[in-house]
This record gives sequence, C-alpha cells and structure tokens, in this order.
Amino acid sequence: AAEEARRAQQRRIEQLEAKLQTLSATLAPLLEPVKPEPTPTAWGAPAAPPPTTSGDGSVHSSGVTPAEVSAKKEADRLPEAMRPLDPEVVVGKRVVYTDTHGDVVEFVLDSSGRLDYYSNRQLKVTGVTSLRAEGATLELEGRSAGPWGDRRGTSLAPGQEHAVPEILDLFAKSQQAGAAAPAAPAAPRALVPPAAAPKR
Repeated sequence: AAEEARRAQQRRIEQLEAKLQTLSATLAPLLEPVKPEPTPTAWGAPAAPPPTTSGDGSVHSSGVTPAEVSAKKEADRLPEAMRPLDPEVVVGKRVVYTDTHGDVVEFVLDSSGRLDYYSNRQLKVTGVTSLRAEGATLELEGRSAGPWGDRRGTSLAPGQEHAVPEILDLFAKSQQAGAAAPAAPAAPRALVPPAAAPKR
C-alpha cells in the first residue's frame, strides 16, 4: 500500500511539472520586454538618437560641440537671474555682477561686437559708446532701450571689483569691432533741378 501511494504521488508530481512547462511556454511571449519605437519628428523622420556620455563625463549629441556643452554646463551653474539672456551668447563675452542696490547687472558683447547693458535681465542701454570707471563705479552711455536716459551709472557691490577690468575689456573689444566694421555707403544725393529764371 505504501508503494502504491508513493507511485501515485510521483504521478501527480509529473503531471504538475508538465502543466508548469505548458504554462511557461504560453507566458513566454508575454514576458518579453517591449522595444520602444522611434518617435517620428514633425517631418516623419525618426527622432535623433539620445546624447551619449563619454569617459570624461561630457555629453555629446549630433551637431553639438564639446565647447557648446561646456558653455551650457557653465551657464546652468549660474543662478536663474545670471544666466545668458540669449543662447547664442558665448560664455566669456559677458560679465555679470551684483551692484550695491542688489540688482543683477550684465554686460553682453553680442556676435556683431555691440556691447549691451542689462539690469535684472532687462535691456537698459544698447550699443554702449562710452564707458568710464572710477574705482568700483562705472559711468556708461549708449542708446536707451526704454523711456529712460542714455546715460547710466552703476556701482559694484563690495567683493566684486574684479569684474571692472573684464567689463572694460569687453568695451575695448566692442570699440575694436566697431572700428573694423566697414563704413556704410553714403546715401545718394538727390538731384535738385536749377531754379527757373523769373519771367519778365
């Protein structure tokens, strides 16, 4: 009787193993990971591959140079109010500091060589034509970008005086760019017909 019970138990175990194998074969296709399809762009082309990370930790993607990646990392480390206003502005052609009133002041040298003056991310003076420094105080003049005067004054907060030479260097570069720019052609003079002789 004991032997018969052992054989019956063995048969039940074999039946259960057969059922498990059948169930595993049925569930196998459902357990395979789903591969995401590439997201089409607006023009129907597959999306660009995700950026890859090299051994030095720098991120590279199609069309982005390591210098641009470095500039973006540098900008991302700045507070929001001190980040570049224009993504095309290259780090190293702008000087940001806090003045004695707590305002965030920014001098930006754009790609054309024009020096602009911002206060709290608002353009105040465009095309600075005159810049004079007395200690940590700057006096500048250019074209007003709003309902205020063309002349502005700003004093750097204590501990930020090191920015003065950098600002003066940007101004010197803007003056060099202006001197190197070709002069605009003179407008043609209008031909004025000679006055008719008075009739007698």
